[in-house]
Amino acid sequence: MMSTQLPVKGLPKFLLLFWLMLGGGLYAQQTVTGRISASRDGAPLSGATVQVKGTTSGVFTDENGLYEITVPGPDAVLIISYVGFERTEVQVNGRTNIDLSLNVTESTLDEVVVVGYGTVKKSDATGAMNSVTEKDFNVGAIASPEQLFQGRAPGVVVTTANGEPGGAVNVRIRGGTSISASNEPLYVIDGVPLDNGRTNTEGPAEVDGVNQGQQNPLNFLNPNDIETIDILKDASATAIYGSRGANGVIIITTKSGAVGKPTVSYDGYAAVANATNLIELLDGNEFRQALDTYNLTGVTQDANTDWQDEILQTAWTQSHSVSFGAGASNRNYRASISYFNQDGIVLNSNLERATGRLNVRHTAVDDRLDLNLNLTGAYTDSRTPPYQQTGGFTGGLFNNVFKFNPTFPVLDPSGVNPITGSEYTEISNDSRNPVALAEQIDDRSFDSRLLANFSADLEIFESLHLKTNLGLNYSTGNRDIYQPSNSSVANTVNGLAFKSNQTRGSKLIEVFLDYDNYWGEKSHFKFLAGYSYQDFTNKNFTVTRRDFTTDFFQTNNLEAGADGSVNPTSLKETNTLVSVFGRINYDWANKYFLTATFRADGSSRFGENNKWGYFPSAAFMWKMSEEPFLEDSEVLTGLNLRVGWGITGNQEIGNYNSLPLLGVQNITTAILGGIVIPGFTGVDNPNPDLQWEETQQFNAGIDYDLWSGRLYGSMDFYTKTTSELLLRVQALPPRYATTILRNVGEVYNIGYEMSINAVAISRPNFQWTIGFNFNYNHNEVLSITTASEDDNAQIFIGNISGAGLSDQFAQVIQKGDPLGAFYGLVYTGPAEDSTQTFEDLDGNGIIDDNDRTVIGSAQPDWTYGLNLQFNFWNFDVSAFFRGVLGADVFNNTALEARSLSRLPSQNIIKEALNDGLKPSEAPTYSSFWVEDASFLRMDNASIGYNFDVNNISWISRLRLYVGGQNLFLITDYTGYDPEVNTDNVNQTNPNDIPGLGIDYTNYPRARTFLFGAGLTF
Repeated sequence: MMSTQLPVKGLPKFLLLFWLMLGGGLYAQQTVTGRISASRDGAPLSGATVQVKGTTSGVFTDENGLYEITVPGPDAVLIISYVGFERTEVQVNGRTNIDLSLNVTESTLDEVVVVGYGTVKKSDATGAMNSVTEKDFNVGAIASPEQLFQGRAPGVVVTTANGEPGGAVNVRIRGGTSISASNEPLYVIDGVPLDNGRTNTEGPAEVDGVNQGQQNPLNFLNPNDIETIDILKDASATAIYGSRGANGVIIITTKSGAVGKPTVSYDGYAAVANATNLIELLDGNEFRQALDTYNLTGVTQDANTDWQDEILQTAWTQSHSVSFGAGASNRNYRASISYFNQDGIVLNSNLERATGRLNVRHTAVDDRLDLNLNLTGAYTDSRTPPYQQTGGFTGGLFNNVFKFNPTFPVLDPSGVNPITGSEYTEISNDSRNPVALAEQIDDRSFDSRLLANFSADLEIFESLHLKTNLGLNYSTGNRDIYQPSNSSVANTVNGLAFKSNQTRGSKLIEVFLDYDNYWGEKSHFKFLAGYSYQDFTNKNFTVTRRDFTTDFFQTNNLEAGADGSVNPTSLKETNTLVSVFGRINYDWANKYFLTATFRADGSSRFGENNKWGYFPSAAFMWKMSEEPFLEDSEVLTGLNLRVGWGITGNQEIGNYNSLPLLGVQNITTAILGGIVIPGFTGVDNPNPDLQWEETQQFNAGIDYDLWSGRLYGSMDFYTKTTSELLLRVQALPPRYATTILRNVGEVYNIGYEMSINAVAISRPNFQWTIGFNFNYNHNEVLSITTASEDDNAQIFIGNISGAGLSDQFAQVIQKGDPLGAFYGLVYTGPAEDSTQTFEDLDGNGIIDDNDRTVIGSAQPDWTYGLNLQFNFWNFDVSAFFRGVLGADVFNNTALEARSLSRLPSQNIIKEALNDGLKPSEAPTYSSFWVEDASFLRMDNASIGYNFDVNNISWISRLRLYVGGQNLFLITDYTGYDPEVNTDNVNQTNPNDIPGLGIDYTNYPRARTFLFGAGLTF
């Protein structure tokens, strides 16, 4: 018999001391022997682990399943575990011989996942889905739920727009499907579908020096309150959500109270972050040397200022969460409060959040009525620096970091700058002191959120339930911006104040019947039928004032401003979605499964002739592992084959686009009796035939489980064709306005994805698990039409920013190429005279627009993630890697800042000295600036220690850990980070379609280290 005792003396001294202080060293030992066997056939289990709970003492069973172990006393608890069998705990109770029979575990395919309006065992699911549970969540300074599953699910690409605290996150499930409508998935939190609209108000476009970026609408959730995140990917899984399921559905389930005595838990951490991978600019000495080298005359001073270093800072984050709960068989509750405060690595950027949550469950009427109440309240306060991503004449924070003269000091040597009257150095009106921008301009957003839902489940008969779900989602956002009169932004208008308020709300009512019964011994029939009503309201108000006699009041006394200049604006929008839905699930002998789903949605957003959309799906699954030829296999313990088809929709196009609209236009004002009367004119054309974008999907997949969970995963192949694409095109006369929203074009996605999970090593005090997933996706525009029905239309998107680059665009949408295709000249290198040369594609000897072609794509070919988990003794170690292959990024920052033509008045990226071009060469958009954005990132890692608290009655968990995020990055990309997307739209295009994969003066991503603790009483 093989035995392995793990003595306490093997622990580090400080841990031994702590253990002794908790009373772990005083006991009366005794020996326990026994036999471990399999319950199904009584066979001995050789190599099973027998361990004393709360200690590091453990042994293996021998070839006959026998063991012998020393326990600290008669009340000790033994933990018996073996791969493929249920983990069992048994109290010694003074016994000296304990024999146990272990039951075979349900395979990983038998985990329960949440689907629309219900749950299902993963082994019975006919659709493509992934479930990420709390034990699998990414660790670190997590600000929003998307960061928890980033890289964990194949086919799900999560891209943070930049490194700003609480900044926007883009989620794409199996590729983008829409051109002008939203590509974001539908989020459902505890049964309530959310409106993905922004809660913080947009900055005023007509006011200089304002960041237009938006915050993540899911910032109100405390990640520590989340139990599972289920991702529905194919039409079979998402069609139950009909017109909102085309981009996938992400269902977030929060934690509930557990049956047992009351518990109180604390989880918290402190983190420190710094910028990484900074861009090399000329320092003061190099700048002066460059002017001499190129015989240029410029204004210089004696300083040597690193403007990146001046506006970046060491940033601290703290997070604290306290939860308490208890429960009995007929009632339970869980309540939590949390506080999160994250400083950004840029001066005066910050996100502060406080949340409270209550989940209550109660049963009545002899347990036939199940009542649930979920409440979430959150308040966020965010501060944003003016890093607006537009070139313009002066630009925002990072634009000026790259161009401000490094020979100038931060503070004006004379004490007061004559241009602005402030203490900061300013040069001229075409550049601004970055530190002054960050410190002088106050831009804050205050957002409140309430999410509530109440559900009731009445058991009419044993197999028939009547369920109702009432939901309320309400948010308010306030934004206050003040630019003082001594700032470079507002000194010409003597100070500027902007205030806005936005409220968003939705109400949900759902009623449905759920039937679940066996017809005979082998036929299992489930039926769901329901009705849903949800309405949405959005209201907004903004006002701007200028010319303040004092900066003292900031935005708190607008009447102190003498000049309104920008007219106040206000709006109110509503829309309604009414639905009926049904789902049939049938399985025979737990082998053959059929799912059929249908939903009909009626939306106020669409034309009079197409108010209703119809969304069917069907799927079949064969559980091969239940067949006689595999049923007794000890190797292949789970094997499911799936195939599904369905149609889903996308209604995220805004409100009133099918109706004729009137709007105020200043050019149509009239003066009647000395009173200025605003005029109205048509601003949009009606389209009674406007309808949903429809996505038809096909999916075929395999779920497998080997050696009872030792190796498991899934493989899927899919196609997605989105038709009736919504696009605003030129309207033909007669018309109210120049454009109209129409259904045009098709987009196609095809791909495959795979996940592999393995228990590489399983020993008494050492386990090693590996998880790997990858996805390949090909995206292509099949057709795009305009008002003239031209199937070869081109739509140019993605404004190119920078001096001399106005009205140029980086990307094209056209037949045969992916969404996000970069379009421009092919760079062939510097000529002998140090000028730029480009490929003459049409061979006419002239380089012009006819020589432009597709020069890259922002769509990645491959995405992948690798997770490593180690558990030894009481330690746990995890590391997660994530990567992308085959994606390109347009480095717009380098196009502007890596040009010698900026000299002598502006700084440049140091690499410009090696480009072989002369200073008179103006920047030109070409393939040179479209870079390979492939990368491998160590996303996060942690090391934790779980203390032995078995002998302390009032503590059940104590864990300390250290961790890090963005620990290293391997890439050839020369910008801050290859994982980036500037929200840059073609302002001259009526669709305002954002480009993909464009990097311009973005907020850098930080490297973070943290120390945390978890404690349960």
